[in-house]
Amino acid sequence: MRCFDQAGWFYHAREDGRVKTGAELVDLYYSSVGRGASFLLNLAPDRRGQIPEPDVRSLREFRRLREATFSNDLARAARVSASNVRGHGDRRFSPGNVTDRRRDTYWASDDDIKTPS
Repeated sequence: MRCFDQAGWFYHAREDGRVKTGAELVDLYYSSVGRGASFLLNLAPDRRGQIPEPDVRSLREFRRLREATFSNDLARAARVSASNVRGHGDRRFSPGNVTDRRRDTYWASDDDIKTPS
């Protein structure tokens, strides 16, 4: 959230103006989660043991931007097809699995197919 300097990983009021904006957090989110990595924010509580208000405002804006971006699932009503389905069309690897909103299903092609679409 903050641009840390020699002061270390603790809260310092003088850094309140250096808190990343919601838009900057969204860019970092796309650059990490969008490429398959995790997104760790490391929020430092202040002397009250609470997250400082500038950080809270930034996080709320980050959430608002993310929710607005992903509020309409464009893939939900999509028609999908594939050039190859693993196991000669085995339903467990159907292209429809990419839009079924389940984490435990997926589309896959046969291993010898190098450029499936």
